[in-house]
Parts: sequence; structure tokens; C-alpha cells
Amino acid sequence: MNRTLSLIAAAALSLPFVNGCIVSDSDPVYYGTGTLVVDWSIDLAQQPVLCDQSGAYDITIQLTGPSGGTFTQDCAAFATSIPLSPGNYSGSAFLSDARGQKRTTAVSLGSFAVYSGDAFTIPIDFPSYSFY
Repeated sequence: MNRTLSLIAAAALSLPFVNGCIVSDSDPVYYGTGTLVVDWSIDLAQQPVLCDQSGAYDITIQLTGPSGGTFTQDCAAFATSIPLSPGNYSGSAFLSDARGQKRTTAVSLGSFAVYSGDAFTIPIDFPSYSFY
């Protein structure tokens, strides 16, 4: 009996010296934004006079996904950067006049993924036959 109590006491006294440790070699996950860059042209050219001649004032970009929505930019800029939360998206774009009326049919941006800290560029073109 004394021997059993001695073993229990010894085990209890050694518990404070037993150390637990968890090691992880994975990188911390950072959920910042990524960037979608839409780069457009009219008949494969990026000339501001083409916006004027076609009556196009803005580009409207419509996105579905985690932080989707509707985004606009001046037609003559021919590129825009949109910060987005990471995730899967799809979208389309069209050119509109100064009153916000569509001047073109919608061009698909397709499906794409945005990753934290990355920029993803989608080039699109509005050919002459896409105008109303």
C-alpha cells in the first residue's frame, strides 16, 4: 500500500514538469483583398476618340461573387482596378452613354477566382457589331 501511494505521489509531483507543445508549420492565413483589372478596347483599339464617336461615356461592370456589385469607370480610361474579397466570381460589362443607357451588348467576363494580394487582369473588346 505504501508503495502504491509512493508511486502516486511521485507521479503527481512530476506533473508540473511535463510540458505540452503544439507545433505547426503552416503559414498564417491572411484574408485581404485581391484586385480585378478590367482592360477594355473598342474594335481592338484604346483610343479616347472611339468613345466619343460611339457615344460611350462609361463602362459598367457587373460582378457576382463574395463582394460583387456594379462598378463604373470613364470609357476613355480603358482600364480599371476593382478591389475584391477573395473568392469565385463571374461578370459582364457594357458601355453606356451619358444618361446611363446601354450603348453595347454585354460582354462576358467569364468565371474567375480572386486571391488575396493578387491582381487578375481580364482583357475584353467591344467590337463594332456590339453597339446599338
